[in-house]
Amino acid sequence: MPAIQSIGLASDGALKQDTIDKLKSADEKAQIEPIQRRITETKEQNTQLSTLLVSLAGVKGAQNPLSKDIEYQKVSTRNIGDSVNPVVSSGVSPQSIKISVKKLATKDIIESNNFKTRDDILSEQNTTFSISVNNIAYDIDIVGSEDATKEKLATKFKDLPTLISEATSSRVTGSILETGGDKPFKLIIQSRDVGKKNEIFIGTKIKGSKAIDDKIFLETIYKKDDLTINEIVIFTKISNTKTVGKRIDFKGDFPFNFNSSDLFINNIDIFSNTKKTITQSLDKLVITGEDARNEDLVLNGINIFDTADFSELKSKNKINTLAFPLRLPIKSLVINDVDILDTLEKTNITTPILQDSAVQGDYSHNALIINGVSIFNTGDATSISTVSDLASAINNKVDSTNITAELTDLGRGNFRIKLINDVQGDDIDISSSNPIDLAKFRLYTGRTKGNNDVYIENKFKLLDFINEKTSETKVVAEEDENGYLYLHNEAKGQRIRIKSQDDTFLKEIGVEKGTYRDSIPQVISSLDDLVIAINKKSDDHNLIASIKDSKLVLEQTKFGENIEIKGDVDFLTKLKLIAQIIEPDKGRLISTKEDLIEAINSSSSLTSVEASIDKDKITLLSTKNDTDISIGGSGTSLTLLGLSEGITNAINGEIFEGTSTLLDRINEQTEETNVKAFLDDDNKISLLNLNGGSIALDGDEDQLNTLGLSIDSSIKLKNENNNKDLFEKLGLSKAENKLQNAEDSIFKYNGVDIIRDSNKVSDIIQGIDFILEKVDSDTSFTQINIERDKEVISKSFFDFVTAYNSFIRKVSDLTKFEQNETDATKSEAGVFQGKNTITSLPFKLSSILGKIIPSADISSLISLGITLGRDGTLSYKEDEIKNKIKTEFQEVEDLFRGHSKTLSTGKEENVDGIFKLLNDKIKDLTIGDKSTLEVFKTSIEQETDRLSDSLKRTQETLDKRYEQLQQSFIANDAAIGRANNRFAALKTQIAYETAKN
Repeated sequence: MPAIQSIGLASDGALKQDTIDKLKSADEKAQIEPIQRRITETKEQNTQLSTLLVSLAGVKGAQNPLSKDIEYQKVSTRNIGDSVNPVVSSGVSPQSIKISVKKLATKDIIESNNFKTRDDILSEQNTTFSISVNNIAYDIDIVGSEDATKEKLATKFKDLPTLISEATSSRVTGSILETGGDKPFKLIIQSRDVGKKNEIFIGTKIKGSKAIDDKIFLETIYKKDDLTINEIVIFTKISNTKTVGKRIDFKGDFPFNFNSSDLFINNIDIFSNTKKTITQSLDKLVITGEDARNEDLVLNGINIFDTADFSELKSKNKINTLAFPLRLPIKSLVINDVDILDTLEKTNITTPILQDSAVQGDYSHNALIINGVSIFNTGDATSISTVSDLASAINNKVDSTNITAELTDLGRGNFRIKLINDVQGDDIDISSSNPIDLAKFRLYTGRTKGNNDVYIENKFKLLDFINEKTSETKVVAEEDENGYLYLHNEAKGQRIRIKSQDDTFLKEIGVEKGTYRDSIPQVISSLDDLVIAINKKSDDHNLIASIKDSKLVLEQTKFGENIEIKGDVDFLTKLKLIAQIIEPDKGRLISTKEDLIEAINSSSSLTSVEASIDKDKITLLSTKNDTDISIGGSGTSLTLLGLSEGITNAINGEIFEGTSTLLDRINEQTEETNVKAFLDDDNKISLLNLNGGSIALDGDEDQLNTLGLSIDSSIKLKNENNNKDLFEKLGLSKAENKLQNAEDSIFKYNGVDIIRDSNKVSDIIQGIDFILEKVDSDTSFTQINIERDKEVISKSFFDFVTAYNSFIRKVSDLTKFEQNETDATKSEAGVFQGKNTITSLPFKLSSILGKIIPSADISSLISLGITLGRDGTLSYKEDEIKNKIKTEFQEVEDLFRGHSKTLSTGKEENVDGIFKLLNDKIKDLTIGDKSTLEVFKTSIEQETDRLSDSLKRTQETLDKRYEQLQQSFIANDAAIGRANNRFAALKTQIAYETAKN
């Protein structure tokens, strides 16, 4: 409402604008200002509630490890012996393992016969021999001297290493050694890899006539007598069951959302809650450089930015402003419970010259008292013959007095005793019940005061004092480029605790008492940095992060699992995320072949059926022999999948999955047939007779033909064998030319003999890789002791107490009321003073922490040694808690995480632990629209909105009222003016008429 300056001129100031303004100001003070104050209060409440929620999230995050099984499964190892190096994962049960290595896995090494020169010709005619390793046969073509041309020279002895290496792709390597004598050269060949499967075989080979297409095995049943090698029947087993569907149109019919009951395989519902959960940021992200700290982003309970966890502290003041030099008492600066300024001179007293004859005598109790301790307190009087006896008597009580007596021999029977207080800065107090005795010792009654101050010349000396104790504190002090004191802990995950008996000194150097655990932030400079940081821990949180259209996308890798997002509110806001749990949708969207196969095979452990796709047809194969395959479900869905309802019964005979299975079957009979089967690079089957003898084939001709073999391809060797001369010349097949056999590793595992084809053994205990490194003697072994890493639980518990106490103090600060007895206007109240929702939080949490867990040997935190203070905070003695966790680990786990107990009915019942209950309570308080704190937050926001509306309406009402008053003043002022003008005119007229008469 604009002011009108002319109001009041006509009424001689009776009606003026200033009057209106004062009235309006009074009304605004009475009606507007209270509303504005309430708006400010509710906004402050909303802000403080957010910080309180972050603090409570810190409590939840700190207690999470204590409620999860994985934390209690972490292990440490201790080895005795060095023949085995174990690599142990979390979750492995504590145990003691004894391993004695008898043999390491080795390579196959063969030497040839001797040759006169490197240029010896190997054969007169072209020929071929086969060399095999790891179930694959390779042909080595030899060019004979009679068949050689300018383009193809005759093969020489020196060519063999290259030919073998090239033919086998270096799976077998060769080298020529010179050994001396008339024929000094020989070939050494060896397998690249260790283990018996890498044994090298050389012999006679039949090669199939055509490449094998694996699809023939999906359409052919091989029965007994279909293949005989050297009169041994090869196929004698029963095959796995298989069914093949019709062609699927993945382009026209998909994507399609399959739901529960759409497909059953062996009565297992394939699409029951199997969709991957996906979420994305609320808006596009622009990251140019953000500091990410510990617990700023927690995905599925995994802290993303916990790698840089070195504690640090920077002073508030520049240290070059200190008034050096300084004299400070001990304990003026205590870092991580280590007194930095304890470099004091020890208090000492030196006697005048003493002689043996002067001190001789029998001394009774209290004849000499040092620091309150009687030196001669034996039942009988103590006899002193020499000065040395006196020094010994004093030193016998050093544990009680802290006083050491040093004896100095001055020669000619003269001595001095020096009394030294081993505690820096402490006094030496001497007294006696008989001063004459003290006179003999040349000592006097009284107290010699110690020096309690440390002299610090300058700021550099201060840094030196701190860094001299780094080995104890793990804290390094530096002066940063701006002149501030910078402290950082060299050990990951460790805190910096600052204490002092001189607050003035701490204020001068700009440091405050307390525990500092802030980590060095990880700088996120781009979206790529963010994605890399998240995906580094994908194995732990099971999420994959990516950027699409500048938005952060999080995808759960496990079907049907939630995505839980937590962290610092401000940091999540920068990422356009909110703290929440995203639950998966029911059903599964299938877009590709891979989606379908993954969905079916995710249940293979239950169905005993695995799926694959070949040319858009789905193939189902049982993973167990004699297993039927039953299919059921929705007709529409089955049609889409090219399947139909029914049962495929197991059959007699074998259906091979591929060529490799066929080869395995043939090689199972090698001991009787002397024939080994391989698949060459061109997918043709090769049969190798390991002794260079005959290979006789028989069986069903049609079935043999599908394999590229035939009865006519059998080899019946006679003396005229073309290869015989070459075999004889090389001598590689001779038993005496085998230098080292490809052998598997052999070791005793807890007394049991075990054989493996590698020196890395991973299949004995899940989660442990045993690396065999050397052979033990007959009496030696390696003892591997696997123990629970109990320090992890101790640290997690201490971190929880710190977070919990911080939260309790936060609540206390926000709900406090400090009354000023002399001036009530100066009383202080927290923003939530009187708000039961907030004031009751400590009780709700402490009531859980104080619970007694039935059937647990340690039934409560109190019995563990935890004290709940009057202010609601927890306290403990660290050494006692560590010892409890170390000696009673299972009992502590039962208390913290929970356990199961057997009821009288025999039924097992799960009992939730303290931190499982606490986790549930915090979820009830914070998670979901109907949670206690979310409802409270909503009520605050609604109150703010209501007050804002009320403020607007009240202001509009006042403005309208005083606008009307202004118009009334203007009208009345004008009326008064007109009346005055008429009255003035009347007066003039009267005066005129009076004068005229």
